[in-house]
Amino acid sequence: MPKRNDKVSDPFDGVSRSGLGLPTRYSSVWLIVVGGLVVVGAIGAVWFLPQLHRAVGPAPAPFALPSATVAPAVSPAAAVPATSPVAAPTPSSQAAATFNEFGRTFREYGREYSDAGDLFFGGYANVGGTLAYTARQGNQLFVVHRGGMIGQDLPDLGGILEILDNGGKPAFLALRSDLSPLGGFGSYIFFDGQRIGASYAYVRDPASISGKLAYVGIIKDSTRPGGQRSVVVYDGKEYGRAYDEVETPFALEGKLAFFATRGADFMVVTVYDGKESILPESQFDVPAVKDAAGRVVFVYDNGTARDQAVFNGKAVTVDMGTDRSYAWYDGQKLGAEYDEVLEVAPVGGKLALLVQKKGRTLIAYDGKEYGHHYDSVYDLPGEKSDAYSLRMPYRMGKPQAMFSAIKFVGDVGGKLTYLVTVGFSADGSPKQIIVQEE
Repeated sequence: MPKRNDKVSDPFDGVSRSGLGLPTRYSSVWLIVVGGLVVVGAIGAVWFLPQLHRAVGPAPAPFALPSATVAPAVSPAAAVPATSPVAAPTPSSQAAATFNEFGRTFREYGREYSDAGDLFFGGYANVGGTLAYTARQGNQLFVVHRGGMIGQDLPDLGGILEILDNGGKPAFLALRSDLSPLGGFGSYIFFDGQRIGASYAYVRDPASISGKLAYVGIIKDSTRPGGQRSVVVYDGKEYGRAYDEVETPFALEGKLAFFATRGADFMVVTVYDGKESILPESQFDVPAVKDAAGRVVFVYDNGTARDQAVFNGKAVTVDMGTDRSYAWYDGQKLGAEYDEVLEVAPVGGKLALLVQKKGRTLIAYDGKEYGHHYDSVYDLPGEKSDAYSLRMPYRMGKPQAMFSAIKFVGDVGGKLTYLVTVGFSADGSPKQIIVQEE
């Protein structure tokens, strides 16, 4: 039985523990610990939020890679006023700018808002083949999708941690702005006008499996270590009560699967017709999970890699090199010609690498380097720090004076998409927008 070498953190209990999530980056997915600051009323609380699990299906390649238990009445969906979504505000003159690189046309999204996307979590997703992204207008947070705003009327919305596609509609993991009566700050999933998981102390690790939401619900339990218990909730039922801890639900051949810990053993549990069983060790070679045919379908982030994805049934990993980081696929080193490889992402059946080259951050994709349209390096006002390192460990112990403008490269509708910092807001914080190929 595989042994687990880390401990996954609960982002809302104020305890920092290592582990993975993301993807993906997205859905997705998903935890290396990152920091986030939540201010509630007069109380300032520093929360260390794990990066979301990044699980990807078939994907990527820049260079010469081939293309190609029933719960009692738990977690009721709490209704929300049906005023959301509503028409988005009229875009400003800065909105929807386009530019061309190497024959590809790219469009900017979110310049009309105070901020778009998220510096720590990416803040965008592929929903029904179209772009959905987080945005902020003043102190108001919401998700933008197909020209409408979603969630802007939620009075307790303190943060949006992840967007995912559930049957072609956006769902998002929401962090409460106030103290939950169930303990802690709390979180829930907002979908189709409903708060999902509101009866739990908080929820995490959302996923969509066969058009149904799955997530981990946390229950306060003074008899358990840490005073809490975790369960996987899917289609109105709780799973995983027999284990010490559960996390990261994902789809395995169309069925629910999740990771579980029992003592020192770490395993994958599958659910078929409501019955739980442990996946054979032959299909779980940490961190890769394989289907019955031996193809990698999911990669668990246990903190040993900077980034990872799946391509043609095999894992692609960006190592945590002490000197330089590279991407590895099928025994091949990718990105050796660059100073650093920061991310890997499947885009339209090819692999995209976010790289550093002579002080610039660029996207190596389909034999070209994209991102020259933007200044790739910014100095932070005041105290200098590496903002990219806030998202994942990067040159730990070595002070960094600048941060890369481009990050969170991904696929939306088969098109290259990324987050880019285009300057600073009035309060000195970086301003992001989303860029997508048309």
